[in-house]
Amino acid sequence: MILTLVESACRPLDISRPAPVLHAVPDASCATHELAMLLGDRWSMLVLIELSDHGVQRSADLRRAVNGISQKVLTSCVRRLESRGLVDRQVEATVPVSVMYALTPLGHSLFSAFDGLRRWADDHVEQLHAHL
Repeated sequence: MILTLVESACRPLDISRPAPVLHAVPDASCATHELAMLLGDRWSMLVLIELSDHGVQRSADLRRAVNGISQKVLTSCVRRLESRGLVDRQVEATVPVSVMYALTPLGHSLFSAFDGLRRWADDHVEQLHAHL
């Protein structure tokens, strides 16, 4: 569903042609598609929201805060977000080793745009649940 919306946001709608086939590979020419591919999974936005709301967090604390995420999925998620410049990972040489995560300036800049969507979700959560 989100890919269909993203596809239409990137290209003008031409009803004379069949709908395009959507692929899991991001279209490098469309920033909206790129963002949807990065944040459209189950956990990425939840991890980013937690880091935005509570600042720097240890890996274990972040896992507890993002209800239901496994350590393996959390590690994969933050590594992907780190590779895209949204999350910073710091390893502290303690026993045991402590890993800390924080938003980068780029990650923080995402939330100025995301705040409107969060307000919309807060205002309409009951209506969304009514349609489940």
